[in-house]
Amino acid sequence: EILAAVWLDLVEGFQKRFLAELEGDDPLQAGLDAVRFTCRWVRHHPTDARLMLVHRREDFATERWPRSYQRRAQALATRAQESLQRYAMRLLGRGRSVALRRVRFALVDLPAAALKRDIEAGITTSKGVEALLLDTCAYVLGRARERTK
Repeated sequence: EILAAVWLDLVEGFQKRFLAELEGDDPLQAGLDAVRFTCRWVRHHPTDARLMLVHRREDFATERWPRSYQRRAQALATRAQESLQRYAMRLLGRGRSVALRRVRFALVDLPAAALKRDIEAGITTSKGVEALLLDTCAYVLGRARERTK
């Protein structure tokens, strides 16, 4: 239960700041700011990043955990889903299915994949990896925007 409490506290704090970045005036720039925040956060919190990577929300949402942890885990999922849908609406004019999948891929899946190796190895992510990640995310978000026009 201590692990669940620590993990949930950690993710709630990270998610609050990550999702706040998505609220910027320019949707494309806001998405890149959220990815940049993720890189900075991982660089400054390597142990926490490793803990977040090893466990998933679903690990603490099962019946074996107290209801309070299940509720917190579900609230995290709901908050993330709603925020990403709002972001997709702002960026792409759509907030469902394909649009949401593209946004999630650029803002969540790509950063997790790009940073995972360094997190697991216990090394600091280089500025070069961050630049490559930002370029890739900008491309994915830009292409998604073009396809919805």
